[in-house]
Amino acid sequence: MIQALESLGIDLRGNTSGEIKTLCPQCSHTRKKRNQPCLNVDIDKGLYNCWHCEEFSGAVKNKEFKKMAPTKQQEYKTTPLDDLTGKVIEWFSSRGISEKTLRLAGVKSSKRWMPQTQKEENTIAFQFIKNNLRVNTKYRDGRKNMSQDKGGEKCFYRYDSLIGAKEIFITEGEIDALTLLECNYDSGVTSVPDGAPNPTKNSLETKFSYLNEESQTIFEECEKVYLFTDNDENGQFLEKELARRIGKEKCLKVIYPEGCKDINDVLVKHGKEKVIEVVNCALPYPISGVHKFADFKQDILDYYDGKSKEKTSTGWHNMDDYYQLIKGHLNILTGIPNSGKSEWLDALMVNTIKNNGWSWAIYSPENLPAEFHFQKLIEKITGKSMMFDGDRISRVNIESEIDAFSEVIDLIIPPEDEMSLDDILSRIKSSVFRTGIDAFIIDPWNEIDHRVKDGQTETDYVSYALGKVRRFARQHDLSAWIVAHPAKLYKNRDTGEYPIPTLYDISGSANWRNKADNGFVVWRDFNGEQTTKVYIQKIRFKNTGKLGEVSFKWDWKTGRYFPVAFGDMTIDEQIQNYDEEEI
Repeated sequence: MIQALESLGIDLRGNTSGEIKTLCPQCSHTRKKRNQPCLNVDIDKGLYNCWHCEEFSGAVKNKEFKKMAPTKQQEYKTTPLDDLTGKVIEWFSSRGISEKTLRLAGVKSSKRWMPQTQKEENTIAFQFIKNNLRVNTKYRDGRKNMSQDKGGEKCFYRYDSLIGAKEIFITEGEIDALTLLECNYDSGVTSVPDGAPNPTKNSLETKFSYLNEESQTIFEECEKVYLFTDNDENGQFLEKELARRIGKEKCLKVIYPEGCKDINDVLVKHGKEKVIEVVNCALPYPISGVHKFADFKQDILDYYDGKSKEKTSTGWHNMDDYYQLIKGHLNILTGIPNSGKSEWLDALMVNTIKNNGWSWAIYSPENLPAEFHFQKLIEKITGKSMMFDGDRISRVNIESEIDAFSEVIDLIIPPEDEMSLDDILSRIKSSVFRTGIDAFIIDPWNEIDHRVKDGQTETDYVSYALGKVRRFARQHDLSAWIVAHPAKLYKNRDTGEYPIPTLYDISGSANWRNKADNGFVVWRDFNGEQTTKVYIQKIRFKNTGKLGEVSFKWDWKTGRYFPVAFGDMTIDEQIQNYDEEEI
């Protein structure tokens, strides 16, 4: 059964029996959600069925099977290409690239219908070769118009040269990659498939779909990654996003001479020796060791111009007056049991997804099983109940939201044993690479397998562990959230209420306050109108926010939080007013 299933291109992920979910070899690589398992497989019975395309299904018996799925290469219909024309060779020569390099890279010519001009054009054809097969072709005409073959796979240019390479050179376009080939760099020379994306465009995750599980392995095994992007806004965004996803500790930043916008410009204006000098003088990203402010000149100027560390709204106008999210910060959240810590943080997450298009990774064992956590989230985003009759969410909407949340949330679910902090961060890093997440949650801290070293005190361990999380957040430009329980608190004898905890009350160490960039306490008034208050108890940087308290009304039916501005209106009137403003 196993051999027969694998012969169809099905990845059994090391399983030898039972029912599993995996990628569909027929449709997964063509989908926006290419990493979402959509193929159900019963290994013991030899049954397989894709719920997405519904075409790839059948049964196998040993080596005999009823349906044969086409491979990716079989699905992609290659377009016949022509040999290099003299005009193409002449044009590349003007860019400093020889015919020898063009033939080494498999560059061709082609007559191609271009949608931009609505007619057939003479084009340059860049072949995307993977596993010695052409999986895509990119065409460029004399006006810099681009097109690709329908059904082609989105992957790195010269993909096979990356396999096993210790040093990888990523350029923004194929011509820049050919420039490095011309200068005798070969192994590891590549370019991104679609150039640099516009950072203001929606659905950026589709622009980075070539950063998948397969390519992640390649970058994990290499030692250095050189980033050759253009000096314009789009190129700089691409550079920062690649460094963030791959890991800044591996990346090197190249500096072009004055008047050069890319590495091909360097070749044309200064020659091969200057290209080699630019590569040899590449700087670690970020520069390690001793620093000068000049090393961060662009970051400082961006900060002055309001371009750096953009603030993201919490989704509540009253909360924004005190705090807005900034990536790279470690946020600590605490509160007594049943105060709504996780509920409020989930609501914050939903707000950033709904309003800002953020993506998150979540390690939250207390919110399992997954269907319970999904219920909390869908009720918050729709304002309707999942289980109660009346204004109940429809089944169609449930299925739609499952797909929608799968695009923006990665669930980190521990196996039978608890995960260590390193295990969790490793999986979050994978989400950074493949999904480009903006933030992550660890909820709660005590559900981690804390591997304290012999002789290490709890205070020392907390300091070390929180420092690691904070460095990880800054390195990958993420908003990090940790939920931690306070030590046991006792009710006030006169009021019968628990006191409002502080960050110093968190079990384990004063370092919970010391290491936090921002600290929050969620507290619910269990008497009276049962208002939920969020106390902002620490703000490390004054441009981030300010200390204070913010009041909310929690709707138990949907789990939504409504800002409460105390005045003449009742809380219910405040909720109604807030809903009308939102509409």
